[in-house]
Amino acid sequence: MSWQLVTTAPNAEMRVSRMLDCLNFEHRIYRFRRKIALRGKVVDHLAPLFPRYIFIKALRCWDLVRSITGVVDFVRWDGAIVDVASQEMTRLESMANSQHVLFVEPSVGKFKPGERIRIVGLNSLVFGMNGIYQHAVGADKAYVLLPWFNGQLTGTVVDEADVEKVESRVRKKRSRRRRNRSNRTSTYSALAVDAAVDTA
Repeated sequence: MSWQLVTTAPNAEMRVSRMLDCLNFEHRIYRFRRKIALRGKVVDHLAPLFPRYIFIKALRCWDLVRSITGVVDFVRWDGAIVDVASQEMTRLESMANSQHVLFVEPSVGKFKPGERIRIVGLNSLVFGMNGIYQHAVGADKAYVLLPWFNGQLTGTVVDEADVEKVESRVRKKRSRRRRNRSNRTSTYSALAVDAAVDTA
């Protein structure tokens, strides 16, 4: 069974994960250890490798997964939910332990893992494609997930200079239309005129 990616609200990965456990959905949140300062002490902290992303075997239960509080939607390309290529899942599993924690902290690049990006380098073979940033490769390369012809997200290495961030769009709520008062007023005025004529 194939894997998909869902996006969550900020800092909602673990809350969504608990709900997925209750519903018996197989899923993964990949994390890595980093050192942070907490109350004057330097401690190890587990941080999501792909903030706001959860890998899941949704079993085509799209609506059920989307109904979970904290889930935004599945990752889509051209409106269709896409699968993550099996070799990408194998690669991530080989880099992580049984708790899905990576052994090595990923290299620091211009972008954060999980950010939506676009390939803008004119000389790139994948120019114009949108994808998901994974991590830096050396000083000037980036490993990204891109949609391919088989409808799966597949990893490839590109020049980091050819990558730009795609700003997420915020949907505006539609305001409800109110009835046109001028029409009602004109109707009442016409009725008043008719009544006046009848009285006369």
